[in-house]
Amino acid sequence: MFLAACIVLTVCIPGAQALAFAAGTVEILVNDGTGEVTIRGNIASGAGKQVTITVINPSGGYDYIDQATSGENGSFQFSYTLDETSGGVYKVSIGGSSLAEDINATFVYSPSTGGSPPPTPGTPSTPPAASPATAIPPDFAGAMESLDKAIDDIAGTLNPSTAYQKAIDVILSASKAVKNSKGEEINQLTRELVRLTQTALQKVSAIRYGAQLSGTGSSTVISPLEVSRLAEKMDEVINKTSRLRSALAEAGINVMLQSEIRIDTTVEADCSRADVTLPGALFRVAREKGIDGITVASSVAAITIPPDAFSTDIEGNLSLSAALVNREDLPEDLREIAGDNPVYDFNLSAGGENISSFQKPLTITIPYTLKEGEDPEKITVFYIDSSGKLVNQIGRYDEKTGTISFTVRHFSKYVIKLNDVSFKDLGKAQWAKQAIETMASKGVIKGNGKGYFNPLDDVTRSQFTAMVVRALGLVDASAANDFNDVDSGHILYTEISSAYEAGLLEGLSTENSFNPDAFITRQDMAVIIANALVKFKGKKAVEDPSEYLANFTDGDEIDSYAAASVATAAKYALVIGGPSGSFNPKGFTTRASAATVIHRLFNII
Repeated sequence: MFLAACIVLTVCIPGAQALAFAAGTVEILVNDGTGEVTIRGNIASGAGKQVTITVINPSGGYDYIDQATSGENGSFQFSYTLDETSGGVYKVSIGGSSLAEDINATFVYSPSTGGSPPPTPGTPSTPPAASPATAIPPDFAGAMESLDKAIDDIAGTLNPSTAYQKAIDVILSASKAVKNSKGEEINQLTRELVRLTQTALQKVSAIRYGAQLSGTGSSTVISPLEVSRLAEKMDEVINKTSRLRSALAEAGINVMLQSEIRIDTTVEADCSRADVTLPGALFRVAREKGIDGITVASSVAAITIPPDAFSTDIEGNLSLSAALVNREDLPEDLREIAGDNPVYDFNLSAGGENISSFQKPLTITIPYTLKEGEDPEKITVFYIDSSGKLVNQIGRYDEKTGTISFTVRHFSKYVIKLNDVSFKDLGKAQWAKQAIETMASKGVIKGNGKGYFNPLDDVTRSQFTAMVVRALGLVDASAANDFNDVDSGHILYTEISSAYEAGLLEGLSTENSFNPDAFITRQDMAVIIANALVKFKGKKAVEDPSEYLANFTDGDEIDSYAAASVATAAKYALVIGGPSGSFNPKGFTTRASAATVIHRLFNII
């Protein structure tokens, strides 16, 4: 049965009575048998307003957080199941940008199997301190250590809902550590919090399907009847991804968090090939619901497909295959190219017709064990084209998960290998050596073809733009631009056009020129970088640049059009001052400095 809610100072309200506050009304119903909670009411500010709810459990941690838009007469309703099995007092806070003050209430959960008794009516409730298992210390070092343990804890949690709630709890308890950190510390905390979030989402988003084994291969067929079940999973994932995104933002972390369902077909056996058949209608439903991707995970690879990757709706079934190629099955010329490195072959077809290219890039993640002496930053992925030439696909190796990820716009054969690029002239730029060689190993930056990089030379506007576009994986051969001084004959036309269509560039004057071959100033470099942070990394532009520009001795010399961009880039430690503390906004950018900035951008989440 539903028990009466206990509202504010734990004064019990019988039946379905709602309490009125200056900001609105609230009513809480708790099922003591199932732990189901319904919190509903009205806000005084009316319909169409944002309503945010948080519930603190008896242990002092976050039990629930959500957002909604108020309906007619300011109505709202939230429902969820309690994560804790023990009874006690739960604190509810309902707020929003449209409420002059929060609505604060409490309710008591007394499980039918026993539990903590409610406090004496009229006595204010004081929850105990947060659980040490989930509380994140406010200092950077302590936070990093605790986050690593929390990720392991969530990874080992069997119940997806529990893993999700633990992630919410940990994220919000990390807000002080984020607030107390600056620059690269924020970037490191962001990486750990995103890893924690993705660990929880992977559990929430997964639906397990069996596979039929044949030799060293596995095959799975997803019936069209499963589309409705997967559609329900999409709704859950979208909702929980949104809540996690809100929790990250509340903790001071702004990232691009994708909503993806995960079709898990992994098997215990050692498989070198995996075939999965999917209903084409699944992608139409995913597109309509606004899901960001469908991940098909097998023992060979995990492939994430955006719903709008195809030019037309897929009728019938979609056949996806991933295979680790036997080296002896490769032609002799390809065996020589691949060496002892693993080669993978991917194929996708519909109605027996091969799908050769995609409108949106697909992401492939493959397990990879580093060989002795391999630099993880220089591990990348190459596409083997029809002439046997290797084309760098910019792979990212993750030492935490032992996997490498890369994006593709077509399927074919790919080889994972170390690309140990070095240059003869980095002696005067030792501080940038790792960044230069790493980005060169990915094909993001290039030398002069004779083993030299010329690190102290200045970089042009077009060259820097090309670096950014390659680092972000935005190169689009079909892109065009409206600049009056960049035509198709320019050597970097495709890169400049890709950046233009991505919203990274603006013209220099009313004539809409770009001046591609002029050297780029440090403040103009910061403008492009800040645009990349906002549009492709999910960061927020700094609203008050003075806080960050004050750290530069020449901050007042930065032009007004670039001030917020320099501040945003400085916030995330993508640009820093020189030894004297100056930024030198109108000075040119050297190739070594540009490579360092691009390396930081490449690694930021």
